[in-house]
Amino acid sequence: MLSFLCALWLTPLAHADAPFSEEDKETVQGWLYDINELTPYGRLQAALSMMENDASNAEIIAMGSTHPHIAVMVTDPLTKMALEYLLQIPSTERHKLRKGDGIIRKFDNMNKPERKQASTVAKSLGLPKKLVAIRIGSFNGIDITMELSYKYQGSTSRKTITLAKPFTPEFSQQSRTEVGTIIGTKPLPPTDGPFSLMPFGNSSFELQTNQWIEGVGFRFENDEPLGALSVDTENTLDGKSALRFYNTEDTMVFPNLSQSVPVGDAYKLRFQAFVQSKNSAIEYRQDSTKTNITLNYKTADNSLLKSETEEIRLGTYDWEPIIIDSFIPQDASHVEIVLSSSVSGTIWIDGCSLIRME
Repeated sequence: MLSFLCALWLTPLAHADAPFSEEDKETVQGWLYDINELTPYGRLQAALSMMENDASNAEIIAMGSTHPHIAVMVTDPLTKMALEYLLQIPSTERHKLRKGDGIIRKFDNMNKPERKQASTVAKSLGLPKKLVAIRIGSFNGIDITMELSYKYQGSTSRKTITLAKPFTPEFSQQSRTEVGTIIGTKPLPPTDGPFSLMPFGNSSFELQTNQWIEGVGFRFENDEPLGALSVDTENTLDGKSALRFYNTEDTMVFPNLSQSVPVGDAYKLRFQAFVQSKNSAIEYRQDSTKTNITLNYKTADNSLLKSETEEIRLGTYDWEPIIIDSFIPQDASHVEIVLSSSVSGTIWIDGCSLIRME
């Protein structure tokens, strides 16, 4: 089946070496203008706009330069089929998706074009029996799931396609490569201006904690026990590794991790990370306000100009984003990114990115 998909979709498109123009960039900006790219429904809408307007190679490359995670949806064989299915559903149902609502489409109630495309998607997944329904929505707040239900041996089974993944460092690199394989030209990130990447190293912890500095975020009167700061390869969101904090009620010293990044002439930046928590809670004399992500803006002589902090939510939950949109103060030389956990339980952080907005 995969060989069939490759033959059908992986043929490079014509004029693969065509550069994108200012007009192409403006077209892409139009597709992004009315959507919230930080939400999975917004990213899905941008990809649907590309499909509806039959995006050219140059326009796909232009989108891929700044938003490779969106561009890859219209080139990847399986997600492109899923988007083509969504273009066949009634406009009222697509409007629900635009509003951020999930939808369910029963196969028996589909019209002929929708049913045909639904069957094509089901066939591409190798579904053996009768398709019952398709459910589409964001069930985790991170991406969009297309869930196909089908009858098999008297019971209902399900297969899924994932759409509208967020921008993360490892996935964005993978997406640029995949788009380049289809188009023939790999989209490259801009070196300056909006959506250019700041020089932020090892932001998904693929190189353990290299390029980060381990320090102490909080301590009580004793020098031990020391909380655990490690790299986890079992529970990740982006790539093969994630940062893991683990503390107990006996922990006396709570480690943190920091990295300084030059801000150059940027005026505004966006920091994004994804956090997961298991049984994180305040015990003993712990302080939840010291479990956070902080941006410290400093001068060349390391004097602090401004700090912006987002606390990490406690409890037990799956991956969720933390986003800090921040204006850079005048005279700032660099921004220090600090990741801290000073409560009991386990907290994971992954997929950090630092993007110039203005």
